[in-house]
Amino acid sequence: MDTPESSSEVAAEPTGSTYTVKVDGAESEVTLSELQQGYQRQADYTRKTQELASERQRLEQAEAIVSALEADPQGALTALSSAFGIEDSRQPSSTDEWEDEPDPQEQRIASLEATVAQQTRATRQTALEKEVAVLHSKYGDFDADALYRHALSNRIPNLEAAYAHMNFGSLATYAGKLHQEREITESKRSAKVESGTSRQAGVVTSTASEKPMSIREAFANAKKEHGT
Repeated sequence: MDTPESSSEVAAEPTGSTYTVKVDGAESEVTLSELQQGYQRQADYTRKTQELASERQRLEQAEAIVSALEADPQGALTALSSAFGIEDSRQPSSTDEWEDEPDPQEQRIASLEATVAQQTRATRQTALEKEVAVLHSKYGDFDADALYRHALSNRIPNLEAAYAHMNFGSLATYAGKLHQEREITESKRSAKVESGTSRQAGVVTSTASEKPMSIREAFANAKKEHGT
């Protein structure tokens, strides 16, 4: 049977009711809202503590792998073979003592190196295809194989830089020719305008002419002309 005290605790209390909690051995009165906030903080603290513990466990596992590689290379190679899905290719012992027996450890190392090399090639190929797609979107259609050969022969690691280097010679020559022709045209136009100038109050006025095209503009026009 409930006592009067317990009955009063079960009964619904107004919003301003308080609860007694003990923190570090000291009792204090808190409201329901403060009690809920304290519970939420405790839950957040517990979650973060668990995350830190999980991270610490992963670091300990990594340290254990390093220690295993240093202390027992053969056992570590066996574990790595299992992780990469490479079967242990041990050969049965030969009865001929003079026959060279393949080293199982060297075979596992070779298998691991081949797997890693294959994965690396696949990753690089994907990256190259993405880079070429970006260049196609910028400069239009071009021979990707020719670009690869040019980059390799000139040791240019960046494909966009290799593209600019591959096309710079012809475009620069064409741009320089355009610039020279533009200068000749402008000089002839200036000579004609000079002969037809009007003098007003001692000031020579002439028809405004366009400024000579810069190398950058000539290069852009040359690029457009070549369709690159």
